[in-house]
Amino acid sequence: MKKIALVFIFLAFVSICHGQKNYFQYRTERFKDEQNKFSFPIFSNSNNLVTAKVNQMLQISELEILKGFETKNIFEQVSIDDGRIYGGKVGIDFKIYDNNSKVLSVKLDESSCGATCAYWVRYYNFNSGNGDLIQLKDLFTKKGYEKFFAFVTKRRIAQLKNELRKMPLAERGDFEGISGSFEADDLMDFYIEKNVLYIDGENSFSKNQKFASVEIKRISRFKLPEFKSYLNNYGKSLFGLTKDSIKKYRSNILPQLFHGKIGNQKVMMVLNNGYEDEMKAEYVYSKYGKGIFLEGKIKADELSLTEKLAKPKESGFIDYVDNGFIEARFDGQNITGTWTRKDKLKFFDLQLIRK
Repeated sequence: MKKIALVFIFLAFVSICHGQKNYFQYRTERFKDEQNKFSFPIFSNSNNLVTAKVNQMLQISELEILKGFETKNIFEQVSIDDGRIYGGKVGIDFKIYDNNSKVLSVKLDESSCGATCAYWVRYYNFNSGNGDLIQLKDLFTKKGYEKFFAFVTKRRIAQLKNELRKMPLAERGDFEGISGSFEADDLMDFYIEKNVLYIDGENSFSKNQKFASVEIKRISRFKLPEFKSYLNNYGKSLFGLTKDSIKKYRSNILPQLFHGKIGNQKVMMVLNNGYEDEMKAEYVYSKYGKGIFLEGKIKADELSLTEKLAKPKESGFIDYVDNGFIEARFDGQNITGTWTRKDKLKFFDLQLIRK
C-alpha cells in the first residue's frame, strides 16, 4: 500500500509540475488529405477573456473563421483556391515556444499553392495578462529600439555572410538583396523562449533561396544581457527584470483585435497596416463567424475601408466584389463611424474598441 501511495504522490507531483509548465493549455485541430495538411492550436486557461482574445485573433487572422462555425473543418475558408497565383492555403503547422504568465509565443509555418506555391512563417507573441499582441517596439524605449535595431541588423548581416561562405562561390550571387531586406525589416517575425529573443529571417528569402543546395541558417539569437539596457518598463516586466504586472501594459501597434457593433450586430475585427497609408482588416459578425476582408487607407485619424465580399465564379474560383464602405475615425483604441451598403440605401453606426 505504501508503494502505491508513493507512486500516486509522484504522479500527482509530475502532473502539477506539467500544469505549471504551460500557462495556457491547448488542443490541436487537425485536417489532412492528399493535398492539404493542417494543424492549429485552440487555447484555454482560467482567464476566459484572455484566451478568447488570443483565439479570436489567431482564427480571424489565419483561418478567416471562428471555431464552431465551420461546416467541414476550421480550415475550409483559407483552403479555397480563389484562382489567384498562390491559390489557397495547403499547409499550416504550429510550434509553441514560451507559454507562461508573461508571454505566449506561437509560430506558424504556412504554405499555399495555385499556379505556383509560396512558403512563409508567421509569429504571434501575446501578452498573457491581457491578450494583446506584442511587437518588439512595445518593449523598448524609442532610442533603445534604434540602438537595438542597429545591433540586430549588424549581427544578422554578419551571420548571413558567414553562412554564404559555406556555399559554392557561383551560388552566392543568388542571395544578393537579403542584406538590404534585413536593413528594412520591421522585426515582426520573432519569438521568445526562456528570456532569449529569436528573430527569424525566413520571409526575406525567396522560394528558390529557401530550397538552395546548402541550407542557410535564418534565425538569429539574442540573449537578454545583450539588449536589457534598451528595454522600457514593458520589456523589463516581460523579461522578469521587474515585478510589474504584465497585464497593465498595452500595445499601440497594429495588428490588434477590436470588438464592437455595426448597427445592432456584434462584430470582431483585426485591423492592420498595409504599405504606407494603406490599411487592411478582416472582420466577422459574431452571428455568422466567417471572415470578411476589407482594404482601404488612413489619413491622419480618418479611416476608410471597403468591404470585399467573396463571390463564387462559374469557373469555381472566387471573385471579390465591393459590398460596403466604412468611414470612421481611428484614435488607436476606438473606431467610430458608419458602415454604408454599396447602393448607399442603408447605413449603420459603427463602434469598435480595444478590450
